[in-house]
Amino acid sequence: MVRGIWWKNMEQEEEKRGEDWFDSTVHLYFSADLSDRVGLFLSFINERDWRSDASSSVDLDLAYFVLTGTEQFPFSITLGRQELVYGEAFLIGANPEAPVSVHYPYGARVGFDAVKLNITREPWQIDLFQAKILEGYSRGEDFDLYGVNIHLSREVEWDFACFCKYQNPEDRGVNQTYALSIRGEKKVCPGFSWKGEVVREWGRVARNALGEEYPEKEVPRDAWGGYVGVT
Repeated sequence: MVRGIWWKNMEQEEEKRGEDWFDSTVHLYFSADLSDRVGLFLSFINERDWRSDASSSVDLDLAYFVLTGTEQFPFSITLGRQELVYGEAFLIGANPEAPVSVHYPYGARVGFDAVKLNITREPWQIDLFQAKILEGYSRGEDFDLYGVNIHLSREVEWDFACFCKYQNPEDRGVNQTYALSIRGEKKVCPGFSWKGEVVREWGRVARNALGEEYPEKEVPRDAWGGYVGVT
């Protein structure tokens, strides 16, 4: 993928308010069946700013195992660095702590270190996962993401999702977000389809995300979001 991007009047430092550049991203994917029920997936990435050789290295982007069940027990378990993308990636799509290219937010590395369980019984498909975004070790500053996505495939393709992310111990103020999402998509006739999603988000925002000079330890989080699209 090759892109040309032009910025103007962005909310950045004065010297970056007008900027344009070309960059390119190359992905190499490898997959292997280690046995009848064990698979391996690897992805390598190169992100390059055409003005500099500093970003010309090739790095490991994704790496995970997939363990699959039997026809009587239709499940799979995915372990490792993986993508967690549902619908239009409106609610969840990119790991906020993933390595980024020279120009944030245009980086292509979005993977999470996660464990995901998938259960499929037509017309239902259920994903449950836990991702470790940051490891706080003994400081109690772990940044964890939990989620469930339920997909129902009928005349309308439905997704029902609930996600939670949690960071920081109580005494420092907690970054805690809960979100509920409902998404629908339908092909009405050849050449015409619609899609839409609505998300409700609530929780708390800690001082370390607002600025250490902020007078309150934490403030409430309260938001709605959504989109409607027609093709």
